[in-house]
Amino acid sequence: MKKTPIISIALATVLFACTKTETTPSVEQLNNTQQSTDNITALGTPISVNFPGLHPCGVAVSKSGKVAVSTYEGDDAPGKVLIWNSFQDFINNVPGTASYFIKDPESVAFDNNEALFISSTTGDLIYYTKNPIIAPAAANYIEPPSSIGNPRGIAFDTKNNLVAIYEGVQNGLSAIYMFKNPLASPGTQPAHVLLSNTSDSKHPLYFKNGQLMGVSLRKASLTSMKMYITQLSKNSGNGALYEYTYLPNGPSIATTSGRQLPLTGWGMDVATGNDDILYYTTFNFGGQGGRLYSTSTSLPTTTFLTQVCSSTSPLNTAWGVASYQNYILVADAFDNKVKVYKK
Repeated sequence: MKKTPIISIALATVLFACTKTETTPSVEQLNNTQQSTDNITALGTPISVNFPGLHPCGVAVSKSGKVAVSTYEGDDAPGKVLIWNSFQDFINNVPGTASYFIKDPESVAFDNNEALFISSTTGDLIYYTKNPIIAPAAANYIEPPSSIGNPRGIAFDTKNNLVAIYEGVQNGLSAIYMFKNPLASPGTQPAHVLLSNTSDSKHPLYFKNGQLMGVSLRKASLTSMKMYITQLSKNSGNGALYEYTYLPNGPSIATTSGRQLPLTGWGMDVATGNDDILYYTTFNFGGQGGRLYSTSTSLPTTTFLTQVCSSTSPLNTAWGVASYQNYILVADAFDNKVKVYKK
């Protein structure tokens, strides 16, 4: 299944056509509140890393400061994955260390050992390479576990297991899988566990109202993590942000842990920082454009969300987001840039 290009206006029609009309998942809804733009606190003018002629969509930074950016150039078109070995070089617009072509790349993520993983919606594969400056070998990919498609967000837990979102199971429904330590046996398909089953309305991750997009994991205790998920759209055309307790030792999702925060616009991606702040991007074709928001990593019981990109340095098409030390990186596809905000 191919993804419809979000950087095309035509996506709006397709997304809404794929959106079902069932009831919203039965998780704790936070007062039906939406984000406020009152008392905006801006992070300041971002550093712009330029991608002439390319449309950045995914961005990731490893523990040591390696940077990976994926670009989406249309369905069935060869997008690029670009690598920098130095975060400082990246923000100084120094040319990257390496680049290679991947068809329809979407998200990028480094595992705990700094191997690089790339979700590709062509062939529904997730590619990987132990050395990020070398393109993935032909056999180094993870296939979808069943008749699902469109791998979107990817992230790693404390056990180095891969958590991957698939959007497009049937009629735009989504599923979340965990792949056990994919690099334990490179070139072979890792064991997998279904974390969400979109056909089971009793499951905490029951998403029949819109496609899931981004995922981020944050260590909460010795045995648990917080899982954050963005949803592209629901019945109204707006998306949502979800929080769950994820148990890597299971692996499983605590069945009573779900909370939901409605969004204005489509939920695109989410990242957690080292400052207990949650950052996420939204997009709206209706003129709002891209937005970057922040909130506590424990979703609030009342609305207190801050739009952290100022009106003087707006985002055009906010897509992927990543956090590294005191920086927040946002892929701005239509502006052909990755914008780097300093906290």
